[in-house]
Amino acid sequence: MRHTVPITDEDLVVYLDGGVDAARRGEIEAALAQDQRLGARLADLDIDTAAVRAAFDAVAAAAPVERLRARLDENAPRPYHRRAAARWVAIAAALVMGAALGYVVGASDLVRPARSWHVAIADYQALYTAATLAAVPADPAKQRGDVDAVAARLGLPIRLDALQVPGLDFKRAQILSFKGRPLAQFAYVDPRGEPVAFCATPTGDRDSAISSGTFRGLDAAFWSRNGYGFIVIGRTPSPALQRAAAQLAKQI
Repeated sequence: MRHTVPITDEDLVVYLDGGVDAARRGEIEAALAQDQRLGARLADLDIDTAAVRAAFDAVAAAAPVERLRARLDENAPRPYHRRAAARWVAIAAALVMGAALGYVVGASDLVRPARSWHVAIADYQALYTAATLAAVPADPAKQRGDVDAVAARLGLPIRLDALQVPGLDFKRAQILSFKGRPLAQFAYVDPRGEPVAFCATPTGDRDSAISSGTFRGLDAAFWSRNGYGFIVIGRTPSPALQRAAAQLAKQI
C-alpha cells in the first residue's frame, strides 16, 4: 500500500531527532506502517549519534594531552614558544581522535575555521543509497511545480527542462539551507541507480570554471557564476559528473 503524504529525507531526519509536531509525527508513522521502502530510508538515516559521541569521549579521555604539553613546555622557555606548543598539542590531540575514528586528517583541516558548503553537501549526500530515490515516482507535473518553487526561493530562473541531463534521471527538487542561505538540491539517479545531486546556493564568489575534486569520498564537479556556487556530486564516476556539470552550466 502506498502512502499519499510526501515525506522527504529532511522530514525523516527531523522525525528521528524528535523535532516534528504531533500531527506530522502521526502522518510519518502512518506512512511507515504501510510503506516498507520508507522504513528502509528511515533506517539508512538513523545514525547512532550516542555511539559516535561515546567514541569521541573515550578517545579524548585517553589522549595524552597533558603529557605532551609538559614535554613541549620543557623546551619552550619563551612565551612565543609556549603558545606554539599549546597549538601543536591541540593539533596532536585532534590527530589522535581522528585516527581512532578511522580518518586521516591533514593539519590544514584541523585549523580550518568552518566547513565549506561543498563539504556540507557531501555530508548530506553520503547518507543517500540506491534505495533513497528508488520510490520517488516520475510525476512531471509535480516535478515542475517543485522546481519552480525551489527556483523562486533560490532567486534563479531555473526550469525543469533546463535540468534534463543525458544519462541522469531527474527525481525531485527540494530547498535546504546552509548558514542561513537557501541551498537548492536537485536529485537524480544514474543508470546504476546511484544518487547524484546538483546543488546551487548564493555565495558571492567570482565566476570560475568547472573544477573537479573529492569531498567526503564522493567525486564532484563544481563552479561559480553570477554570485552563485554550483556542484554536481555523487558516487558516479568523475567523467560522467564532469559531463553533467558542463551540460547544466550551459543550461542554467
